[in-house]
Amino acid sequence: MKLFVWDFHGVLEKGNDLAVVEITNQVLATHGITRRMTSEESFALSGKRWHEYFAFLLPDSTLEQQKILQDACIALSHANPEIVRRYITVNDHAVDVLESISQSEHEQIVISNTQPHSLDLFLKMVNLERYFPISHRFGANSHAQNFLTKRCCLSSFLKDRKTFDHLISIGDSPGDIELASIHPQGKAYLYRHPGQIHREVTHPHQKISSLRVIMEELSESGSKLPYSKLGQG
Repeated sequence: MKLFVWDFHGVLEKGNDLAVVEITNQVLATHGITRRMTSEESFALSGKRWHEYFAFLLPDSTLEQQKILQDACIALSHANPEIVRRYITVNDHAVDVLESISQSEHEQIVISNTQPHSLDLFLKMVNLERYFPISHRFGANSHAQNFLTKRCCLSSFLKDRKTFDHLISIGDSPGDIELASIHPQGKAYLYRHPGQIHREVTHPHQKISSLRVIMEELSESGSKLPYSKLGQG
């Protein structure tokens, strides 16, 4: 049995980058900052934390200033979910892949850097919540703190659970790729939307631009390893 570990933004969805542009530029304007982010910059920065966007956009700003702007973006997004709803859609082939996994012996979870209640809303917006019950979705909220990480969420899920033969991580950031190292038979797929450049990460199993590639994992099998031999992270 395999465990598929999904990132959400930039992987299971598409279009959110454009919502980020609108929200970011509104916040920049309300704070009297003339700099504006382009859609190309948003695509390139996708997978980073929001305050890291501002570090790029405003290189002379401090981390404190960047986090103030980040908090303003999050507040605006929460107060106006229709902004995200205008842009976000389910990614190509995501439903086919998720449905195939759900009909197999394997399991899947989603771990996002966003807040838990925001992840619930995003999954509902793209009609994917049926594939990830509450016990199988995790919002690390890493924009606001550094203690709970995606790795912590994964370790918590794996603790005291049945054995998984393999762990398959699918994401668009270095943190997603690193999740594969928690399992001796971990494998990481670095995803990027078609036409976009993959981020520089260390040793992904494969760089992909179509989620259909993940279907190949459903036909492969492996030997079981007890969780006691897995890294705790």
